[in-house]
Amino acid sequence: MEQIYSSILVVGILIAPLTEEIAFRLPLLINRSLILLSGCSFLAILTWNLIISGNHIGIGTVILPLIGFCLLYTNYVITASRTLNGFKYMVYISCSLFALIHILNYRPLSTLSILLSPLIVAPILLMGFGFAFMRVRFGFFWGLAAHMLINIPGILAIYQSSLPPHI
Repeated sequence: MEQIYSSILVVGILIAPLTEEIAFRLPLLINRSLILLSGCSFLAILTWNLIISGNHIGIGTVILPLIGFCLLYTNYVITASRTLNGFKYMVYISCSLFALIHILNYRPLSTLSILLSPLIVAPILLMGFGFAFMRVRFGFFWGLAAHMLINIPGILAIYQSSLPPHI
């Protein structure tokens, strides 16, 4: 039982931010070595998710690597076409997808939660822009560190609420 509680901390503070930053922010800046690193990272995440999920392969198993591959390909096409505003659109797309994927945190999805989704994802969208700025300006690991720090209070609250009561 203690292993389940510790896995909440590991997944929420380490694994989730790492996979999200790889999928949403790593493809923002592109060169040959980053294409290779991103592709290998997406395959590693997909393999890890398939191993963890066992026989049950759901949409959550493949969605982050798929988004990462799509963003990487889109940025590659934009860079190859030498579009001046391409980077701006890549940031918009990446941050919007980052915010939308977090709607899945609010389960079960109801009509009310879908109607209120713009309010739910607005702070996450702003954080996505902040993480993207940190990624581009200071490097991948600073954006990752900020993402991990942002997750700590929420994950600790979930961790505390999931602990059995002490008698």
